[in-house]
Amino acid sequence: MSEDILAKIEQGRYSVRISVLLGLKEIYGVTTFDTFFEGLEPVIVHSETIQ
Repeated sequence: MSEDILAKIEQGRYSVRISVLLGLKEIYGVTTFDTFFEGLEPVIVHSETIQ
């Protein structure tokens, strides 16, 4: 993943691919995505709610 893509993801201008989410799930050793996203709060970007 390039720095440009990562920056766009952080800015809410690029959607994270499923393959990236699956890779992160494996790296962090969690069994469910619920566990992976536990404790995160939605962020407001450009008047839209992004979770």
